[in-house]
Amino acid sequence: MFIEKAPMEMIEDEDTWNCAMRTFELLVSRIQACVDAGYFKQEHHMNHVFFAFASVHGMVTLHNRRSMKMFPEETHLPLIKQSLDMMVDMMISLKE
Repeated sequence: MFIEKAPMEMIEDEDTWNCAMRTFELLVSRIQACVDAGYFKQEHHMNHVFFAFASVHGMVTLHNRRSMKMFPEETHLPLIKQSLDMMVDMMISLKE
């Protein structure tokens, strides 16, 4: 999924595709739980899903492809964690 030449060809491999879809559905359900708890507005539900999916996909891709060399190696994981925290804070700020 992370920078495959043709990730949608995974549909042909039903087990792989089912695992990917279960993971995506988990993200959707967690965002919906945040909506239900009042953290996010319902009208932003799929925007939050896409934002989280795209952001995490980008961070994982940068890390896996070793494209974070401009940052000291010991800062990679803290930088990713802090960026994830920032992403959640940004998503919550849409509530206001």
